[in-house]
Amino acid sequence: MTGTTNACSGTATASVTIYDAPPTPLLSVSPRVTQPILQNTPYVTLTVTGCEGGTMSWQGPGGASGSGTTISVPTSTTGNLAYSATCQVGSCVSSPGTLTVTISPPLVSGSFDGFVNGADCSTFRGWAWDRNKGNTAISVDILDGPQVIHTLLADVFRQDLQTAGKGNGKHAFSWSIPTELKDGLAHNLTARVSGSSFILKDSPKALICQGSSTPANKAPVPPSPTILVTPLAAQVGVPFSGTLVAFTDPENQPLTYGLSGLPAGLSINANSRVISGTPTESGTFVLAYSASDGVLTNSVSFPLTVNPSSTTTVTGSFEGYLDKLDCGGIRGWVWDRNKPNTPLTVEFYRDGTGEVLGSAVANIFRQDLKDAGKGNGAHAYNFTPPGSVTSSTLIKARVLGSTYELKGGAKAYQCAPARLSAETGSELRVTVLGNPVSDQLQVEVRGAEGQPLRLQLTDLNGRLVTERQIETAKAIEQQSLLIGQHPAGLLLLRVSSGAQRVTLKVLKP
Repeated sequence: MTGTTNACSGTATASVTIYDAPPTPLLSVSPRVTQPILQNTPYVTLTVTGCEGGTMSWQGPGGASGSGTTISVPTSTTGNLAYSATCQVGSCVSSPGTLTVTISPPLVSGSFDGFVNGADCSTFRGWAWDRNKGNTAISVDILDGPQVIHTLLADVFRQDLQTAGKGNGKHAFSWSIPTELKDGLAHNLTARVSGSSFILKDSPKALICQGSSTPANKAPVPPSPTILVTPLAAQVGVPFSGTLVAFTDPENQPLTYGLSGLPAGLSINANSRVISGTPTESGTFVLAYSASDGVLTNSVSFPLTVNPSSTTTVTGSFEGYLDKLDCGGIRGWVWDRNKPNTPLTVEFYRDGTGEVLGSAVANIFRQDLKDAGKGNGAHAYNFTPPGSVTSSTLIKARVLGSTYELKGGAKAYQCAPARLSAETGSELRVTVLGNPVSDQLQVEVRGAEGQPLRLQLTDLNGRLVTERQIETAKAIEQQSLLIGQHPAGLLLLRVSSGAQRVTLKVLKP
């Protein structure tokens, strides 16, 4: 640069730095997505790359936007979905990268119905049919995330399907989990009628599987009946607690447990299998509940629905009671006549103020409930109130998310901890994990910590089947009694610790 002033000349210099524009981001559909992308295909995502060291921003249809590198694509409606992304470095913004995702209409149509009845590390099973072609078997796609990994014909006969009016009943399927899915990673499996947009109900199922069985070692066996491995309900801002039923191991090896997919605010104690906490986000979460013997892993899946705060949308034909409130906990039962084998979640609150104290799943088996025709009998609850609840506090209970109040409330909580501790210690509480039982009787005992504990199983004539003596019980003592060689019938389980005695009836079918 040169300038002249008063006949004097001089020079000045200035430097200008020219930065390269940030690179244009690249948007791509996950290579695992099966093409064409049919309506209702689950877990379709876009990946945005090419903005290392910068800030990514993306925009999508309907005003959607974000700053992450992964974009979830809605597939509930057909059409073209346009996405764009830019990269900003300092004050410089790149030109936009763009991608259009096409959601295609179904290739086949019909009046479809179907369910995924179960999934574990052995099989993925269910049924599907077309009401318009009642005796024609239809094909089913199995998807891992958004990718079709197998197609099969739903043509296996099931008497219950024929009895329910599903044509000739030849509409079931069972798919063996392949070795490549037994990699210790989470897989979300969905079933849909091939070429359609119909997703089988109770999809997806989340599985975590590892290893292959050998003659010397078999994988852990999921609980049966799956008293708690069924849909659960919680509510934002309400303390939640629920105990998962234990797996069994054919070789009676110790098991370690895991649970993936929990929403924010909830966690699981792997030793006690208790889900607890206060959820902070609403939605439906597919959970994978797994057990490992150190070599093999098996898992089952179930959904947890977290309702928004103060929701009252749950309906049903409910019946239940608030029975006892003492140092042994808040106890009672509740069930839904419309869903007789599905456990409900109970919410407890102070009478008058309405302050919520917490919630618990009503999934404990009681023989008297089953004898009274209350489904499978697994509808009792036992809730330990927080320390803020003192003796004489009036408490009510309701089905979580509903307006139904359990009968028997408001009832006063009665507990004098110091006197009870001095006289009798904690109340002995015994739970049979799964009843009826098969080859193994799983027992959980509380209230005998540090004390000798005896478990004795007899038939109705008093003949001893098996017994177990524990010198020093844990806070939560879990024992497995082998009864596979004993004939079917009703058994009596007697559990004693000091002066305390508990007797339960156990059915071996």
